[in-house]
Amino acid sequence: MNNIIGYIKKNQKSFEESEFNEIDSLVLSKLCYLDIDGFKHKNKVLKDLKNDKIQNVFNTIRMSRLNKKFLYFLSISKRFKNVKIKNITKKVNYTKHQYFIAITFELNKQNIYVAFRGTDSELLSWKETFDMMFSDRIPSQEQADKYLRRVTKNFSGNIFVGGHSKGGNLAIYSVLNQDLKTQEKIKKIYSHDGPGICNDLSLSPNYKLIRKKINKTLPQSSIIGLIFEKDKNYTVVKSRKIWFLQHDPYAWIVKKNKFALAKDITNFSKRTSNSIKKWVKSVNPQKRKLFVDTVFFVLSSSKAKSWIELKKSWKKELPNIVNSILNIEEDVAKQVKDMLKLFIKYYKFESKQRKKKKRAK
Repeated sequence: MNNIIGYIKKNQKSFEESEFNEIDSLVLSKLCYLDIDGFKHKNKVLKDLKNDKIQNVFNTIRMSRLNKKFLYFLSISKRFKNVKIKNITKKVNYTKHQYFIAITFELNKQNIYVAFRGTDSELLSWKETFDMMFSDRIPSQEQADKYLRRVTKNFSGNIFVGGHSKGGNLAIYSVLNQDLKTQEKIKKIYSHDGPGICNDLSLSPNYKLIRKKINKTLPQSSIIGLIFEKDKNYTVVKSRKIWFLQHDPYAWIVKKNKFALAKDITNFSKRTSNSIKKWVKSVNPQKRKLFVDTVFFVLSSSKAKSWIELKKSWKKELPNIVNSILNIEEDVAKQVKDMLKLFIKYYKFESKQRKKKKRAK
């Protein structure tokens, strides 16, 4: 059973010999998670990644052993080694709760792939992602729109756009507001376990125009990719891992140039996504904002800026976190508890319904 690393090792055909596909998209979406602060060189090509001086480009992200293996095989791959890295853009704003990173990969003179980063280990990145629970438009969506317009303005070839997790949502959102001339140049939009878009946009004429170009893939136990997903315009991919761990791109199973497909999402995924949908429908946006802001108020009481830092210093930060929980206003604490209870109630109901259906069979 291959994953994207196995695919990179085996597929030695250039993009001239074999056209761009969904696995290539996941590969470059994963590469968009590289630490761009440690890779500031302009117009580098992927074969430069084997240089020992920049082998730390994934060091701020989990699974460093797999990441270095991933980078090494990319750097020697006939298919990927000459891909150029261009237009690296990073916008971080703690006041606006914005965490945006995008990279353009020039496959050859006729084809580019615009990749948007998903939710990484930074707490700010998680905060902005959770802001989707109550906001129709987050700062990174606006930035994605501007970025795509800028990098495609003078490009006449084929454009592919995509991302993993939040990056998949940004990919779809960025294409929605482009002019018809640009939309015609965009051949495919890839969303790898990315959240759906809000109701108003999914029913808009612009969405109908680009819908056939969207290639959305979910792992069997997807949670993130089913949030706000109303369209069911997706395929389900087999994974090596279980539950939430399936969100990891390295866990997705690849067969030649395609994903290994599953018949449907798991019961766990259905229970959880249905519970979230009911919770969102019954809790107004103001209360959802209160819930998200309270959770991240507690997390921000530590000095850690990422989950990696928090994991390393949790013993030291625990008193600060506990103290911030104790200092939450009584009314706010009650509302947060009530919202948690409501979600648990919905989840229990969904579990009972699934058991009934199972017995009926």
